[in-house]
Amino acid sequence: MNSRTIQSLICGLIVCAILYFDTRFFSTFDLAKAVCVYAFVLMIFFFWWLDGCKVRPYVKDNPLLAVSVFCFVAVNFVAMINAVNPWISFKGAFLRYTGFGFMIACLFVFTMIVTYFKREHLKYLINSIVWSGVATIPYGVAQYYGLDPYASLGWSTVFGHRVFSTFGNPVFFGAFLSIVIPLVVYKTSQCKWYALLIPAFLACLYFTKCRAGFVAVVVSSGYIIFMQRESFFKNKNLMWGVVIVFLMFVGVNFASNENLSMYKKFTTLKTDPRTTEIWPTGLKIARAYPVLGVGQDNIRSVWCKYLVSSVFPYTCSMPTVIDGATEWDAAIQHEPLLNCQAMSHQDLIDRVCETGLIGLAFYLFMLYAFFKMTWRKDMLTTCLSASVLAYVAQNQFSFGTVPLILLWWVLMAMTFVACKPQTAKELNDKLKFLKNSGRNIS
Repeated sequence: MNSRTIQSLICGLIVCAILYFDTRFFSTFDLAKAVCVYAFVLMIFFFWWLDGCKVRPYVKDNPLLAVSVFCFVAVNFVAMINAVNPWISFKGAFLRYTGFGFMIACLFVFTMIVTYFKREHLKYLINSIVWSGVATIPYGVAQYYGLDPYASLGWSTVFGHRVFSTFGNPVFFGAFLSIVIPLVVYKTSQCKWYALLIPAFLACLYFTKCRAGFVAVVVSSGYIIFMQRESFFKNKNLMWGVVIVFLMFVGVNFASNENLSMYKKFTTLKTDPRTTEIWPTGLKIARAYPVLGVGQDNIRSVWCKYLVSSVFPYTCSMPTVIDGATEWDAAIQHEPLLNCQAMSHQDLIDRVCETGLIGLAFYLFMLYAFFKMTWRKDMLTTCLSASVLAYVAQNQFSFGTVPLILLWWVLMAMTFVACKPQTAKELNDKLKFLKNSGRNIS
């Protein structure tokens, strides 16, 4: 009973983290979703305690990945202790809320999925993600056509016609859509009617005008083709094969569009103030704190000190930190172009800034262990790992938020479950189930 309750709560956590936002919070999206995540984690913890605090010893299933995850979390803990402001590093900065405490919550969810879910249960998690994604589309379309019921709050005019649905920012919504699309491809391989969802997801991704999202679609689609190349041209896989080719075509076409082109983004570096300012500033911070960085979510605390101001006229000294807010926030009021979240918008640079070169090394080690585990597996494993890869790919031009980081850990846990060897008891239970249901057990 407790195990089913925990499974249901994890599915509910995913749905609420994706869809929930609350206009009563100043941070309508991030803080609301963070509160939602912590509330569900506490409920899951309660039922886990009632169930005897069982934990599957997944170190035995995949020692390399388990060790890499442990090292990654450990170095983040040391970086938090050594941070410019350890309290901000633990709870997360204002408008972010993705500090070390949130990482522990995600790690707990990871452990619960590995412990309480079997391969045949993953369909519930996949359905939770896919259908939550479907639920975000109508609101995004409504925003595009000026039908946002919350238009009086003024947020629909901030990004023009770029939609953000329940994520608060077009880039984050585009990242989410690019993560979900490989899961829709997997569902299409099981049932051809799911292919009807692909155009809806791509249309909404186009409405976000998010370059990184289209790059992620191209990368994840190419990854699926490569990993499943032996079965790609078989008749039984024709439907998903057509879907993948369609995704590649649309992704390349949109990514090369004059207004969306990532290539153009990099060929106009000298005329793009955001790119020429924020990446060099991030590199300056990385050089100043090369070993363990400034701590999670502490970039904002030192950003103003290292700001490369060859374009922006406003400069300031080392700011006074008040709950993660700094003179940087005041600077934004004088110069709107400065409002770039005080982040490098590049995953590897941000990793070095927050956890140093040691943290970056263990992050890359964890990714290596993860993709080594998924190498040349079945369609389910390939599509789950493609979703993880889509997040990593788009994060090279952005950064994670509460729902995206949670999904990243959830998808890694799901992939682990899909890859982990089954015990003799699990195999016997599966055979009994297939026999009782009259299915072929060959």
